[in-house]
Amino acid sequence: MSEKLPFFLIREGLKIKPNKGYTIKFFVPEKYFESKYATQTGSYFDIIGIFLYNVYDKNNKEQFKENKLFYYPTIFMCKPTDINKINKNDIYEDDTYRELIFEEGSEVITSTQCIQYATTAEKVLKMLIRGRIPKIIPYEKLHNVITDSAKLNGISFSNVAALEGVIISESCRSKNDLKNPFIKEYSENPKIKNTDYTIINIDMLPKLASSYSAMLSYDKVIAIAAALQNNEINDAVALERILMDDF
Repeated sequence: MSEKLPFFLIREGLKIKPNKGYTIKFFVPEKYFESKYATQTGSYFDIIGIFLYNVYDKNNKEQFKENKLFYYPTIFMCKPTDINKINKNDIYEDDTYRELIFEEGSEVITSTQCIQYATTAEKVLKMLIRGRIPKIIPYEKLHNVITDSAKLNGISFSNVAALEGVIISESCRSKNDLKNPFIKEYSENPKIKNTDYTIINIDMLPKLASSYSAMLSYDKVIAIAAALQNNEINDAVALERILMDDF
């Protein structure tokens, strides 16, 4: 499978590299490294592909006015030129980040074929229910994260798809009052942005609701996690639609 790449990328076999004259920067949340959603082995990094990025020309001019969404909810490998730890909240309001820099000769994508693992889909699910996914995905599309990750990793859904809404509606809360689900505030106030939610750890629900409602919500989330199959899949899936913000 071969698709046209953006102007700032070139293809070399299964590798995707920066085009001459362009530098690409991944902004990976620090909590990814703390929770092992991003790991380093030598010069290589394995990362769950949900974060922001931007592209710069030879004069260090940004090619996009706003940072773009890198969306590929499974683990892929890359080999940056350099990495900087940035102790600021100028990219993610609730987290610092590491800046992975890709210059000519580096590997933005080490291989466009990613191995499927059921455990990777489970890890993405845990990102969501533990409140560790960055607030960069529109609320209406958050359910796609679970669905897409499961499909990319060969998961049999069973009844998972029917219960996805429970995770989203319970995990996403109002920034002004965590007791209120974001969907209620969002549906009532057209001025609220679709990324202006707060994602909480699902374990916090008993503190925000009655014991009965909290128990029901938590049990449903546990049911979703249990529905994921633990069978390891060894087929490869092509990673061609990269660096896209439409999904």
